[in-house]
Amino acid sequence: MGRYLVWLLCSCMLFACSAEPHDQFGVLGQEVIGDCQVTASIAPSTTQAVGSIVTLSGVATCVSGSPEYKFYVRTPNGVWNLLRDWGASTFSWDSTGAWSGDYLLQVWVRRQGESIVYEGASQSLPFTLQGGKGLCTGVQFSMDKTSPQAAGTAVTLSMTPSCQGSAAAEYKVYRRTPLGVWVIESDWNKNTSFTWSTAAVASGTHFFQVWVRAQGSNTVYDGASVVQSFDVTGSTRCTSVTFATNPISPQPVGTSVTFVATGLCNAGVVPEFKFWHRAPSGAWSVLRDWGTQSSATWNTAGLAKGVHIHQVWVRKQGSTEVYEAISVSAAFTLQSWQVSTFAGSGIPAYINGSAPLASFHTPVGVTVDEQGNVYVVDDGNARVRKVTPGGQISLLAGSGTSGYKDGVGAQAAFRNASGIVVDGNGTLYVADTDNHVIRKITPTGVVTTFAGSGVAGYQDGAGTQAQFDQPMGIAIDVGGVLYVSDVGNLRIRKITSAGVVSTFAGSGLLGAKDGAALSASFGYPNGIAVTPQGAVIVVDMINNKIRKISSGVVSTIAGTGAPGYKDGAGAAALFHSPWGAAVDARGNIYVSELLSGRLRKINIFGVVSTFAGTGVPGFKNGLATDAQFFNPMHIAINESGHLFVADSFNHRIRKIAP
Repeated sequence: MGRYLVWLLCSCMLFACSAEPHDQFGVLGQEVIGDCQVTASIAPSTTQAVGSIVTLSGVATCVSGSPEYKFYVRTPNGVWNLLRDWGASTFSWDSTGAWSGDYLLQVWVRRQGESIVYEGASQSLPFTLQGGKGLCTGVQFSMDKTSPQAAGTAVTLSMTPSCQGSAAAEYKVYRRTPLGVWVIESDWNKNTSFTWSTAAVASGTHFFQVWVRAQGSNTVYDGASVVQSFDVTGSTRCTSVTFATNPISPQPVGTSVTFVATGLCNAGVVPEFKFWHRAPSGAWSVLRDWGTQSSATWNTAGLAKGVHIHQVWVRKQGSTEVYEAISVSAAFTLQSWQVSTFAGSGIPAYINGSAPLASFHTPVGVTVDEQGNVYVVDDGNARVRKVTPGGQISLLAGSGTSGYKDGVGAQAAFRNASGIVVDGNGTLYVADTDNHVIRKITPTGVVTTFAGSGVAGYQDGAGTQAQFDQPMGIAIDVGGVLYVSDVGNLRIRKITSAGVVSTFAGSGLLGAKDGAALSASFGYPNGIAVTPQGAVIVVDMINNKIRKISSGVVSTIAGTGAPGYKDGAGAAALFHSPWGAAVDARGNIYVSELLSGRLRKINIFGVVSTFAGTGVPGFKNGLATDAQFFNPMHIAINESGHLFVADSFNHRIRKIAP
């Protein structure tokens, strides 16, 4: 993080350059003719006594407009200073208190109203002042020990200045560490010697330079010594450091992020760490100062969204070095996730048309296709609705009367349908809960029964020979295989693309047993989703747990089983009536909680956080963690990672996006 600042300091020190803040323009001391040309004059002429009033004037011609002028002076030690910012063509310089010596004066010009740095610069005019204070223009130093020395040796530097007249010197001592970092060992003072303790420094070659100036001067320095090297042997150090974040980027503003650093050090060395943070504005700040604890917590509440940069420094405990190793800088993106109303007026009714004006009645299921169309199981209206990316709502299927009937569009009937999912061809599959079947809807609205006899029961088999008992959640994998949470049977069922139904997990006994899939038990399995790796995620509602089925084994990834609200590591987290589930492309799991009105997130490390909702049922859009939902049920996620929520008692479809 600090390498750029250190490099600038280093470049000046090693080559004894002057601190010229405007030299980046390549102008100071050089004549420039651009859209303006300026000639400078001085009255009285050189040489004058210190204390004289010196008037500097500029006369300029420009291609158009009226000129304005800026005045600079270079002091005898080579430092350029601004005398007066943009204004009139003359300036009177009071030289009282100035140093004796040779000065250069220069005028810049530009047209009034321009924001450009300059449009012309005069020749530099020499001017000499006499009778003032002298400068200290040079310094030499010696060391009382010869290089190399073992760590722990005290080395004394003794300074000898070169000053004019009666000027008295003051000194500043710099050291460059073996890592190339320049540090101030001794700031400006009158002492002609400085003792350097090597007890807590790194082995390797160190470089020293001494700056000098006259006492009372406010210049950066008047002179600088030749750089000398000194080798230290036998000390231990830390050689590298890495760090990881939990959760990983990106995250919404308000997320608590933990940094864990790992330092590589010599045997027996205890490392200490310093954590840095750079805001999107570019400003660096210390996230946590030096300490032996290898972790730090970053509270992002109230921070700006955008790319934040982090870096960790390491050194051995007790070291006086600025650092001994620096991590690679890593970016972390904060997103200001916002909740908005995607569709629905909030009035429980059946009205198609423009999304903000249209109405739903207790929407419970939602899915989104590759084109961005959102499909809604509108339970109170016994219909399946379609919302286009342009915000137009129309009927896809359902007569509006609860029943069981295949057919086209409004000819079909559903009875308390719940979950819905869409495949890559735009074909929809609906868990028609109280009809105990899985329905299939083509993109043109043709409804057929894909699996299930329509009679509650438990039977594997092909198509309508199979039986379900209140199927609710439904998900699909990349191969087109469906997974159904068969609530009444306390099982997870699997349906091939040919319609063959089998039992994927669950013994049929009420419980919360992990283990081999067919021996495991569930309590009201509801929401279901598939990860990018093919694992099946099940929201086990009564057990207040989130379960995972992978390679024929059921495990619990989050939730203790007790109802409540607590974020943290999966095994310690608490849920209250979890309902729906969705998984993003990274493998992060999102869970809706019916009664608390929250959406929770489980990252790929199994850490649970609150993604949206205050925990108080209601209706409020805005920042995700300030928003309110009322009985959110099934949820879906699109290819951009935006969430859609069937906010059932608010009779709306809500959208959560950065």
